[in-house]
This record gives sequence, C-alpha cells and structure tokens, in this order.
Amino acid sequence: MLKGPARTLRTLAALRPRQLAMLVWRRGLQPRLRRRPAVPDVPAFGEALTFRFLNRERSFAPGVFNWQPAGEHRLWIYNLHYFGYLNDTAYPLAQQLALIEHWIAANPKGYGPGWEPYPTSLRLVNWLRWRDRNGGDEAAASEPWASIDASIREQADWLSRHLETHILANHYFENLKALVFVAATLGGRAGRFRQARLEMKLLRELGEQFLDDGGHYERTPSYHCLLLDGLLDLIELDQRRPGVLSGVLSQALHATATAALDALRAMELPGDAYPLFNDSAFDSAPRPSALYARALDLGLGWEIPEQPAQIALEDFGVFGWRSERAGVMAIKCGAVGPRYQPGHTHCDLLSFEWYLGGRPIVVDTGVLEYEPGPLRRYVRSTAAHNTVAIAGEEQSEVWGEFRVARRAAVLAGGVASTAEGVEFLGEIEGFHAAGSALHHQRRLGYRDAGAGVTIYVEDLITGRGDYDLSSRLLFHPSITLEHDTAGTWHVFRHKRFIATLETRGVDCELVDAPYCPEFGLALPARQLVMRTRCALPTRLSYTFKLAH
Repeated sequence: MLKGPARTLRTLAALRPRQLAMLVWRRGLQPRLRRRPAVPDVPAFGEALTFRFLNRERSFAPGVFNWQPAGEHRLWIYNLHYFGYLNDTAYPLAQQLALIEHWIAANPKGYGPGWEPYPTSLRLVNWLRWRDRNGGDEAAASEPWASIDASIREQADWLSRHLETHILANHYFENLKALVFVAATLGGRAGRFRQARLEMKLLRELGEQFLDDGGHYERTPSYHCLLLDGLLDLIELDQRRPGVLSGVLSQALHATATAALDALRAMELPGDAYPLFNDSAFDSAPRPSALYARALDLGLGWEIPEQPAQIALEDFGVFGWRSERAGVMAIKCGAVGPRYQPGHTHCDLLSFEWYLGGRPIVVDTGVLEYEPGPLRRYVRSTAAHNTVAIAGEEQSEVWGEFRVARRAAVLAGGVASTAEGVEFLGEIEGFHAAGSALHHQRRLGYRDAGAGVTIYVEDLITGRGDYDLSSRLLFHPSITLEHDTAGTWHVFRHKRFIATLETRGVDCELVDAPYCPEFGLALPARQLVMRTRCALPTRLSYTFKLAH
C-alpha cells in the first residue's frame, strides 16, 4: 500500500539539496508565476519540408509546417528544435536561414517545447556554429543576421534563468556549454565577467562528470560520445576564436577530451559501434570513427591507439576482451550513478555483448524511446538484459521513465589473464524487492586450448530461501538457434554454424524479443530464457563451444 510513496522517498533521498529545491520551485511555485505568451500570427512556411528523426520521417507540404506537429513524440519534436540539420548539406543555405527566421517568429519567448532548457542549449550551439560558417561577425550588423543575434541573446538570457539544476549531469553540461558559446561569440566586454563565472562552473563539471578512466559518469556509452562531441565543440570554438577561452579551461578541455577518446577506443566494438548499455542507441550520438576524425582534424595531438586485448574501464564500468578466436566481449559492471542522477540507468549489471568475426552474436536490447509505457519499462528491466533475474524482480528499483529508488551495488569487478584465456569476475548486491542480502557473482571468460575455444558463463546466486531464477540471452536478428534431442542448442548466422550452446539444470524457452539499436527501431529477435527454481545458494552455468 505504501510502495509508491516509499519508493518516491527513496528516490528523492539520493538527490542533492539544490535539486530538491529546484524541483519544488519548478513543480510548485514557478508555473504559477509564468504567463503563457500569446502565439502570434506567423506567415506560413512556403516550402515543402521533410525531416527524419528517430527513424521516423515526416513531410510537410508548402504552407502546413509548424514547430509542434501533432502526433509526434516529444523527443522527435525536440530534435526539430535542436536544429542539428543545419549541418546537413541537403538543406540549402537559403532554406536554413528561412527556417531560423521562421522559428524566431513562431516561437515567442518561453513558449512551447523549443524553449525548454535542453533544446535551447543545443539550438544555441548549432546556430552559433552555423553563424560562424556563414558570415560570422563580419555580417552580424546586417539583416537578417542582426535579428538572429538578438534572438540568440534573448534565448541565452532565458536559459541563464532556467538552468537545469534539478537534473544536472549532461543537461547541465549542455546548458553551461551553450552559455559559454554565446558569451565567447557575442559577449563583448560586458560579457567577459559573466563568461569567467560560466567557465568556472564548466570547469567544475568537467572535473565531476568525467571519471579518472576518461568515461562519462552517467556510464552510458552513447552519452559518453555526445559529451565528447561537446568537448570537441568547445575546442573548435577555442581554435576558431583564439584567446576567447581562458588558458585553464582550454587545457582542461584538451586533457578531458583526450582521456575520453582513449576510453571510447577501449570500449569500441567492431563495426564502428559501442556497447548499448543503459540508454544507448547508435543514432543518438556520433559514431567512434566520426569522433576520431574530428579530433584529428582539430589537431589535439591525439593518435588513434591500438585497442587493448583486455577492456578494463573500472570507473566507467565496462570490462571484457578482444581475441582473434574468441571474439570481442563487453561486460557491464559499474556503479549505478551518479547517485543524484541515475535517469539513464538500466538493470544491466553483469550483462554482456559478444561479437565474433566482427559481427554481433549476443546483444543488448538497447533503447526504443523515452515515452512512458510498457516498452520503456521493458528496456530498462532485468529481463531485457543478458544477466540473471531473481524472483522476477529488478536489480535496481527502476520506475517511471527515468527514476531509480534502491540501487544495486557493485561489490567486485575485474578482468585478468588465465592459463588458457581471459576471465572476468564481478559481483553485485541487489534485488531488494525479492529479499535482503541477495548477491549475484558472475565468472565470464574463454578457454582456448588450441583445439577449440569455449566461452563460459558461471553464476553464483547467494542468499536465503527458495527462488525462481532466470538467465537470459538476446541474440542478434541475424542469429538463429536449433535445439536437438540431447538438449544442445546449435547457433547459426545466416545458416552457417558458428557454435553450440550447452545449458545445465534449467528449463529453456526461446521467445520473441525486441532488439532496439536505434531510437524508434524495434527489430524482431530471439531471446533464450533459462529458468529454474531452487534454494540459495545455487550455481547456474552455460557454455558456447565455437566451431573450428
């Protein structure tokens, strides 16, 4: 009966005081003070337009385009207001300019989703980078450039009064980054003092948000790529306008970006991919190769390093190996964090992705959308990941679209060489709704005895009582499985035999499950569910024996 209120209190207890204060302000006082501006009569946009975001394309006939199209998810509309398409050469300069002018006319100050702080932050940076590519300061005094600059200043002033200190993390980074861009580009003498204060705040965020191993502290690979791209935006600004950023910030940006590039290179998967842990999707951030190319173009003094044979990002929480015969393995074992902002967390601890021959075999479910509903709940659940569930409960108490109450704790995580290969060992404590002191320890490794390669997964579940246990494997859509009378599964990729999968002491069921490598894209795939009921402590295990 008290589950809802108790869960909410557990969630709020992890927040910082200023987050709580801002939540009270935004949810209680602020809406009463804000007046909804009148929407002006805006001339129709006279050209046909087509936009494609989140694997959904929408076309607008001449005269019918608007900035809040009916029937679209909020994230799709956000993308429309980000103006990332200013980087797309498919849109002629005249059309880009017309879209900017139309946005200014159709979106009065404070009105609609386009004025929310996060879209405002991304749009300001995209407009300012576009401005410098197409005339910059030399054209700023003439129309329509002067009107655009005036709108940029108005948006920046609005943003400075609506910083997302109730969210923090990547949102707050984008807020500060946008304001530094505006101050450095349009600030003039009057804005220098303000810029200095913004740079101090940004410096603090760099030190807090990027871990010692170079990973971003939300421990979500695609957000790591997004924030790395943001660092490169600031370095580009510094190079385009020498001396406009302080030397301290410039040095910190270079050092942080270099470490973040090394971390990305360490976790990079074959096919220009990264692990889909937490809220990661391949279309939500630049791919590794694009980030490397941009870093090289900017002349950071960074060279693309050889990838390590063992992956050990202890702070970011990704482990694994690279082997010519055993493939590439990426394993999730990192803190649910940051403590005060775990919104992109999934129940994927001790889950893994496995590539063989440069192509995916076992994959993470990914993320389909941020809209509330059963699919959002599913992709965050333990059942959507290649790990063990206890009594059908979750590793961490995820709820809503971005909330987490009680969190699983990582007790151990590491990877080491063995006599015949490499082995990962990790352990977590979680599943609070199922009982107290429930632990999951996983050994995941490979043995290469020369005659053949075996991938093994050994799970130890400890606690007290009898429980229903399930362990899952989600296979890439290109993978099919066949079951023989001896209880062995045969794994094929496009009808080519690649491995046998042997399980022990469990009931197996092959079920349909979604694979969501990009927003808005749910591909049909197959998930093997291995179930048993037993008293704890107990052991579960399965092995892949690779074809020669």
